Amino acid sequence: DDDALLTAWSSANEELERVQKNLADYLETKRAAFARFYFLSNDELISILSQTKDPNAVQPHLRKCFEAIHSITMTGEQCEMSDMISAEKEVMPFDTPLQPKGSVELWMGEIETTMRRSVRKETETGIADYKVQARGDFMKSHASMVAISVSQLDWTSCVELAISDGGCDGVRQYLETMVAQLKELSLLVRTKLSKLQSKVMSAIIVMELHARDVVERLIEAGVSRTGDFEWVSQLRYYWEERESRFGPINMLVRMVQCTYPYGYEYLGASSRLVVTPLTDRCYMTLMGALHIKL
Repeated sequence: DDDALLTAWSSANEELERVQKNLADYLETKRAAFARFYFLSNDELISILSQTKDPNAVQPHLRKCFEAIHSITMTGEQCEMSDMISAEKEVMPFDTPLQPKGSVELWMGEIETTMRRSVRKETETGIADYKVQARGDFMKSHASMVAISVSQLDWTSCVELAISDGGCDGVRQYLETMVAQLKELSLLVRTKLSKLQSKVMSAIIVMELHARDVVERLIEAGVSRTGDFEWVSQLRYYWEERESRFGPINMLVRMVQCTYPYGYEYLGASSRLVVTPLTDRCYMTLMGALHIKL
């Protein structure tokens, strides 16, 4: 009897190991198809795959797969997806509604592509709106990451124009403009804002203060050319012709000799830490690593 029991246990263990190996291989094929599944544990991924006919089953796991997507608006029997919502309740619409059809890893990949395409579209719209809207109205009416990236794009353009037109004196004049813009934002913060708008304004002011500090350092260094190291060592944003699967013109980020495409990863209305000189050095190190494909 003992020998028979031992044989049965050994056989059961071998069968269990075979099943576990086959399951691990199966989950690996799903992760290979949609790499963000690597952020999920086996139990979480199995939970999603066991409910493939119910797209809502992925909702609790979205925050692990995406930086800031807390949930997605799904409507109707087909669970048509129309908006992505951050933890701060910021809503960014998809550029086109998405129908979750087929395997879960396929339409999760479509969510990722749609997210990037939608953020790029909102950014392009924001660039056009920034030229015609009052600055305060623009900040309140656009998604946080769009408001920040567009304002950084404008800052880069204005600083380079100031340097080209007037050298260090031109930068001094632009500093006065920046101080006036900061005063405008400080007055705006004192008005009646929603909780979300307050978070957006807080993040924008942090970035604007850093931009002002950079301009002050440019003046102290006597920068007179756009090629001076004190300027090119800053994180700069550009909207230029650079073909990608999202469009012919895209946001580019430059620092020293590095140029890297803006990722269009939805960031929600997350807060921003105060940017220090150490942060700038971290940016430079990371940009350099991306440049040489580490």
